[in-house]
Amino acid sequence: QTRRTRSFMQTHLVRNITIFVGLIGIVCAANHTVQFDPKASDTFDSPSPRQSFTVSYLDGSGIAGYIGIDRVAIGPYNVITQFGGITTSTWNWEGDGILGLGIADDGVTPPLLKTMSGVLPPDAEGGNPLPHPEISLWMTETGGMLGLGGPIAGSHVGNFTYVNVVPDGSGKNAVWQIPMSHMRLGKAVILANASETTIIDSGSSCIGLKPDLFMAFKQALQNAYERPSLFVTFGGTEFEIEWSDYAFDREICVGMTPQTQLGDPFFRAVVTLFNVDPSGVPKIGIAPRNRTHAPHAQEMTPTRLALTRVIQHENLVQDENRVEVNVTSSRGVRYFTQIAVGSPPQYFSVLIDTGSTCTAIYSIYPYLSQTAVILMIVGGCLGALILAFCITFFVLRRRWLKKNEQYRSLPKEADNQLEIE
Repeated sequence: QTRRTRSFMQTHLVRNITIFVGLIGIVCAANHTVQFDPKASDTFDSPSPRQSFTVSYLDGSGIAGYIGIDRVAIGPYNVITQFGGITTSTWNWEGDGILGLGIADDGVTPPLLKTMSGVLPPDAEGGNPLPHPEISLWMTETGGMLGLGGPIAGSHVGNFTYVNVVPDGSGKNAVWQIPMSHMRLGKAVILANASETTIIDSGSSCIGLKPDLFMAFKQALQNAYERPSLFVTFGGTEFEIEWSDYAFDREICVGMTPQTQLGDPFFRAVVTLFNVDPSGVPKIGIAPRNRTHAPHAQEMTPTRLALTRVIQHENLVQDENRVEVNVTSSRGVRYFTQIAVGSPPQYFSVLIDTGSTCTAIYSIYPYLSQTAVILMIVGGCLGALILAFCITFFVLRRRWLKKNEQYRSLPKEADNQLEIE
C-alpha cells in the first residue's frame, strides 16, 4: 500500500510540474512589455476555423500562439494578411517578435514579402503593396537600413551580382539558398569549383559550415599567421568577409551546421537584395558594402526602443523609387526593425529573419474575456496551492509511515527478550 501510494503521488507530482512549466511559458509571454491588443484594432479578424501555431528554433527556444488576420505595415507599405500572435514563449531574444522574410508557401503564415509584393493575394483588399517586388538589407556593426522596393542609396560599391535561388529537395523555391562555387580563408582554399548550396539567413548570428568545410576552415585558421579575411564566390564574383565581420573579442563566429549558411557576418560585408518577381525565379543580388557610408541607425537600447515607438516617422528615408527603414542592432549580432500591426497601428521592434516565413509578435490572447483571464489567474494560483499541498502531504505521510513502522517493531523486540529469559 505504501508503494502504491508513493507511485500515485509521484505520478501526480510529475504531472503538476509539467503543467507548472507550461504555465511559466505563458507567464513569460504575458509579462512581455509590449503586446499586440487585438481588441484595440478595428481590422483584426481570425481564420475560420481558428488556428494555432508552434515554431521551434535551433537554439532550443520556441514560440506558440494563435493565427490572426490584420493590417501589417513596414514603413508606408501595408497589407492585410495572417500573422502569429505569440502567447507562449521560451524565447530569450530581445525585441517584440520576428519579421519573417522567407519565401516558403507552406509556412506557419503566408510569406509577408510575397504578399506585400503582390505575388500572393492578401486576406482582404485595401492595402498599399510594395512598388517593386524586392527588399534590400544593409547592415553594420551598430545598425543599418532595410530598403523597401530597391537598394539603399550609397550603400554598395559596384554592381549587384544576381544569383537564382536553388530549389529544395521537393523541387520548390522555399528557402533563400544559392550555389557557392568557391571559398577560401586568406590564401588557403576551402572549397573550389563546386556548387555548395548555401542559405542566406539574417536570423543567424554567425556563419555555419558543413562538417567537411568547417574542418577545412579550422585547419586553415590554425595555419594562419594573421587575421585573414574569408572569401566566398557567388555567380562568378568573389566577396570578402573581413576578420572584423566574423570575429568578436577573439571569438570566431563560425560554427559547424548540417547545411552551409551565411548569417550576420556576411550581411555586414555585403549589401543584399531579395527579389520575388512573379515572372521569374526568386533571386538574390549581392554587392560589396560601402564601408564609408554612415548608417542612419543607432545601437539598440531600451531608451531607443521606446523612442522608435513614439517617433514613428523619423526612421524613414523616402524617394520616388524606394523607402528605407531604420534597422537597429543588439550587440552587433541581431538586427531589428519596426513594423506596425492593426488599425490604428500598434508598433513593434522585430527581429529581421530571412530564414523564416513566420511573422509573429507578442500578443494578448484574443478569444478570452476579462472574466476568463481573471479565472485563469485564480486557477493558476489554486493550482500552485494544490501542488504545494500535494508535496507537503507526500513528505508528511512518508515521515508518519516511517515512525509508525518503528513503533510497531518495539513490542516484537520486547517479546523476544522475554522468551530468551
